Amino acid sequence: MTLLERRQGLGWTQEHLAQTSGISVRTIQRLENGAAAGGDSLQALAAALGCEVSDLLENAITPGQEEYTKQLLGFRAHMISAAIIMPFLVLLNWLATPGAGWILFALGAWGVAIAAHAALVFWVYRPAYSTS
Repeated sequence: MTLLERRQGLGWTQEHLAQTSGISVRTIQRLENGAAAGGDSLQALAAALGCEVSDLLENAITPGQEEYTKQLLGFRAHMISAAIIMPFLVLLNWLATPGAGWILFALGAWGVAIAAHAALVFWVYRPAYSTS
């Protein structure tokens, strides 16, 4: 059940929910229109409405946001693996074959892959309404 449905189910106005939860009416309006809520706001709203935070989050994530989050986590994993593996490859190149420059090809290829992955995540999968 959405925040709006919970509030209306109790017969409360936005003003009443604002007073009960300690959150501004404007914030409640934004949340009911689909804006993301912070942890403190969710806890205050859940306490005021007599439900769990997870109940408020149940319908808060749209399929577009879910896919974007999944893709963003994949991109972060890609960046972390590059940050961990590349120093070892540089060390291997320096110790095993100091005269060879094969590491430049590895760095370049991985850099292109990360740039392509970033383009997919931040331009293709990113929801139009996302502000992060």
